[in-house]
Amino acid sequence: MKERIIARAKIIQERLQKQQNELKMLEEQYQKKQEEKNEKELSEVKFKIGILESRNSRFESMAIQKFQAMD
Repeated sequence: MKERIIARAKIIQERLQKQQNELKMLEEQYQKKQEEKNEKELSEVKFKIGILESRNSRFESMAIQKFQAMD
């Protein structure tokens, strides 16, 4: 009887450990995907910022020329 109780406890403990390891692995995968997603989003935002900075610079120089032409 004691052996069955000990064996059952061991089985439960092994299953628990297996599930905990699986959870840890899934959390690591999720975190990696989130990091990759964040890197992609950051890259897109930086690209858009570069375009907007270029447009702003071009607009400023054209606006200055137009104001000078009005005087």
